[in-house]
Amino acid sequence: MKSGKISITQEGEGEDAFTVVKVRQGTWGGVIFFIPVAIAIFLLFGLVPSLFKLDASPDELPMSVVICVVIGMVLFTLFWVVVAVCAIFQRGELKIGTRKITWFCGVGRFGFTTRLQVEGGMWSRLKPMKSMWSVCVTDRSGKEVSVFGGDKTPDCQKLCEEVRRRLHNICGISLDAPQRGAEESFAAAQFAKAHVKVLHGEHGCIKVTYRCGRVIKGMATLVAVVGLFAFFTWVCFWKGDASPWKGLLFVPPLIAASLPSLYDFFGRREMSLCNGEGVYFNGIGKIGLRRCFRYDSETEVFKGETKYWMNGRKLPELQMRKRGEVQLMRIFAHPEEKVVEEFALILRQECAAVQS
Repeated sequence: MKSGKISITQEGEGEDAFTVVKVRQGTWGGVIFFIPVAIAIFLLFGLVPSLFKLDASPDELPMSVVICVVIGMVLFTLFWVVVAVCAIFQRGELKIGTRKITWFCGVGRFGFTTRLQVEGGMWSRLKPMKSMWSVCVTDRSGKEVSVFGGDKTPDCQKLCEEVRRRLHNICGISLDAPQRGAEESFAAAQFAKAHVKVLHGEHGCIKVTYRCGRVIKGMATLVAVVGLFAFFTWVCFWKGDASPWKGLLFVPPLIAASLPSLYDFFGRREMSLCNGEGVYFNGIGKIGLRRCFRYDSETEVFKGETKYWMNGRKLPELQMRKRGEVQLMRIFAHPEEKVVEEFALILRQECAAVQS
């Protein structure tokens, strides 16, 4: 089956046979992303000649400021070049085998690959997202993995349904969610810990860690901040009469604006639990906020909501209190409900194991 951006072929023989679904996700509309590239190059051509003005007067742009601005503009240019190339040439490839499913999304050989081992009890669903359709496969433990995606168009929706049918015919993945009885309600909450990592230490102590790992978001924020810093520096020094030492005034805002991107790269949330004593940490490395608390078998742990709003909704929050008491202790809030639920599940299990 081949039609424009989509092709479905059969490769291999016998048990090694697999179905390949290829989708060309990029469009020539991505050329619009070269507009900021052209602007950045135009500014660079105005800045680079000043690098050779070694006999510059105090009123002209200092060499160190020019170098800083050029570096910022180069990073800004490279970022938008990557965005434009991905928007034009991005492709997706799904390989469906009897024992393994592989999904690749990227440009050429560079991109993201998801591999999923086929086992019994899996089921799939078509998940609508903001700008695309996604085929998600859920295993018996509740772990959900996206194995295919496409634009939010009727053609892509039909393709996703076709992918679900092939997953059912080749891998035996059910098209409907399994019915769970009341006795399985607790087992249904047992996630596969796709979001958090649990480390067991000595004396029954455990450490639950969630790492941000938002590399793309962090890179976008960092490049945007450096680009703005370079632009404002260019305006103030190249076109204005500011003295060189005033360039230091831009350093504190630059550092402050870069902190969110550093947190996206290296930030983590960590909860240490040991025999009734817990410590919650949120930060980078050893720098961050810590909150100490106690827990026992009389402690109730549940998912609540914050008092403040974000993106039109209240954030889910991990809360705890003594049984029979009204006063709450708020541990932390997070935009993703699954992260809060996994922390709550682990903390609830530890509370049941501690004598009051």
